[in-house]
Amino acid sequence: MTPLLILALTLVIVATTFLSGLFGMAGGLVLVGVLFVFLPLPTAMVLHAATQIASNLWRALIWRQHIRWRIVVAYMVGGAIALVPWSLTQFVPSTPVAMIFLGVIPLLVHLVPRRMQPNPESPRHGVTYGAVSMTSML
Repeated sequence: MTPLLILALTLVIVATTFLSGLFGMAGGLVLVGVLFVFLPLPTAMVLHAATQIASNLWRALIWRQHIRWRIVVAYMVGGAIALVPWSLTQFVPSTPVAMIFLGVIPLLVHLVPRRMQPNPESPRHGVTYGAVSMTSML
């Protein structure tokens, strides 16, 4: 990687972190799209994961008194349930397929009927959406 590319990606990471901090979403989606353009897919996914973990942990630390741990635990259980079978497959899509998924997945939220929209108070919904979210990330 050239120093100019490192600088550009650093600026994109900082900008998308602010975007996520201001709006609570979209920064990671923009970041992964930019990373897919400039880096090989596996490298982009690792850098995206490291950036998101650091950014989300920092926000969690700042807002820790407002975290509802029961919901977090349910979501993590769902994520772990999805992680086990996906870690056995080691599926890595091509960059064009990953870009298509990147564009389609946010639109799928609008296809969920209102009666099926998640209830953050429901542990069952937390587990389900944790599994769905982890599957979409892997």
